[in-house]
Amino acid sequence: MTAHRPLDLPASLLCHPTTPGPADTRLSVALAATQRDAIRGLELIYTLEGPLDELTLPAPAPPGPADGLWQHTCFEAFVGVSGESAYREFNFSPSGQWAAYRFSHPRQ
Repeated sequence: MTAHRPLDLPASLLCHPTTPGPADTRLSVALAATQRDAIRGLELIYTLEGPLDELTLPAPAPPGPADGLWQHTCFEAFVGVSGESAYREFNFSPSGQWAAYRFSHPRQ
């Protein structure tokens, strides 16, 4: 069984400034803590609203890891501990593919 504990209300997000979407596109993310048996985690729920037919979305692919998703359509999450330079970056594509990276310092 999975337990969910909301941590915050949905937060509004902005498209990356070099690749903006249609003007009336709205993007938000909600965050919840999860626990399944003894394993704790986070769940991110992205919501994209607007003229989705104006977006170029990747075709469905078998779910699994893929590199370079950050170079095109994906949702990103950066997770770290306040005061520490190490962090993790997660990329989630509408295709079903994903990527996870661990960095010791912010990328330049």
